[in-house]
Amino acid sequence: MYSAEITQASKWRSINPGYSGGWVLLCDGVVTGWKRELKNPETEMPGSLAINEKGEVFIATGGDESQGATGWIKQQE
Repeated sequence: MYSAEITQASKWRSINPGYSGGWVLLCDGVVTGWKRELKNPETEMPGSLAINEKGEVFIATGGDESQGATGWIKQQE
């Protein structure tokens, strides 16, 4: 379901080797950053994705554009 996004995160990791582990963040199909730990959803737009090295995908949910998301929910593969 998220194969294109997982591939995109993997490519980002390959050109940014200093960021091992953690989570690559995507919003609207664009890599927007990296986090060591998946916390503080309020710093992300609702609908943003977080993808780890194992290919696990979480989506930022709740909240709004001005206050950010309110939580992370793991997506099924």
